Amino acid sequence: DDGRWIEQSEELQRLAINYYKRLYSTEDISLDTQKLPQQGFTAPTWDELVSLNKPFSGVDMESAVRSMGKYKAPGPDGFQPVFYQDSWEVVGESVTRCGLSFFESGVLTE
Repeated sequence: DDGRWIEQSEELQRLAINYYKRLYSTEDISLDTQKLPQQGFTAPTWDELVSLNKPFSGVDMESAVRSMGKYKAPGPDGFQPVFYQDSWEVVGESVTRCGLSFFESGVLTE
């Protein structure tokens, strides 16, 4: 994590265990949740319906990527969120284009 080369087996073991504990943990995810109302939900207002039905934007895509836990389990492409977050200037346009295309067509391209 700090750029040091590690050769001692005990320290390597500790590093590997800590890596996977963090990878599959909720330590960098907000656990603040609201309880569901006991009497049910109110009907959405017209403005809320309009907001829910608006198309996704590039800003929405970037916000979603940046809100993910950096070291969470990798996606189907094998990359963790940290890759996309740290290289957004390079990959952001392509990721956004692919994501927006999916939400428009329902087809996920490679």
